[in-house]
Amino acid sequence: MQHEKSLAMKMLPKTILLSAFLYTFALLSAASAQNLLQNGDFAQGITGWTVGKIVGTPTPDKVCKVEVVSEGSRKSGKSVHITDTDDKAGIGVLQKLPAEPGPSYELTYSSKTTGPGKGSPGYAMIQFLDAKGTWLNNPEAAGPQGTPTPEELKTIKRDSGPLSLVGQGWKDGTLVATAPVGTASVVVMFKASNGGTGEIDVSDVVLKKK
Repeated sequence: MQHEKSLAMKMLPKTILLSAFLYTFALLSAASAQNLLQNGDFAQGITGWTVGKIVGTPTPDKVCKVEVVSEGSRKSGKSVHITDTDDKAGIGVLQKLPAEPGPSYELTYSSKTTGPGKGSPGYAMIQFLDAKGTWLNNPEAAGPQGTPTPEELKTIKRDSGPLSLVGQGWKDGTLVATAPVGTASVVVMFKASNGGTGEIDVSDVVLKKK
């Protein structure tokens, strides 16, 4: 009997450690499941993200590029850095995921813009696409019935949010958008403005379905 009690006491610490491990693993799994995006903190470099094509007419000797850099003030110590010295063109980084019509999607992020800056540095955006890749929440694009009428345009919302301005330091942003009828995928994008310049950092990006 005494031997059985001793054996049980020896096994108790291991049981406690195993329970603690499983509990921690469950918490981490739940936290990870909340973010629909892969590598939202850029701890794994550019993995999961796509660097977009330069939009606009590039100016010779100007720079539009995307890279991941160390940023000690971020949770992961990393951020995606968008360099845009061209006020006639812009570049961005994006991630595309399967989606469904109806739910609202909440995007949270942190951004910082440093100089020299000119005009609006850029924006965060949620795009909803149909199965053919048509951008559904774009008031400037022709829909299935052709170019939207002025009345139809009032019902189409471009879901975008601002990035931090020069001198503001790191600033948190939130953007909520509802997936319209026909949605098959959602794109999260951070893009430097065609009409502005600046050095933009983005990190701590989370997308949740509400």
